[in-house]
Amino acid sequence: MRAQEMKVVMTMVARLTSNQRHALLTSLSGGLARCEAIDVVESRLGRASGCPKCQGAAVVRNGRVPTPLQRQEKCV
Repeated sequence: MRAQEMKVVMTMVARLTSNQRHALLTSLSGGLARCEAIDVVESRLGRASGCPKCQGAAVVRNGRVPTPLQRQEKCV
């Protein structure tokens, strides 16, 4: 968003009623949690996986739990 657009948005926010501000805050805070989760996932993308106990690089996948989730890796 450009600075001029942000200025318009801030002017509009100043005109909101209390109920409208509450609704906006609720909407924004839900999005914030999602953004934080995306940031965590993206920050870990490129990291080499290792053993969660000893940080060793020689690990193998350890099957799957009843759901489609991958089990934790373990040392070989």
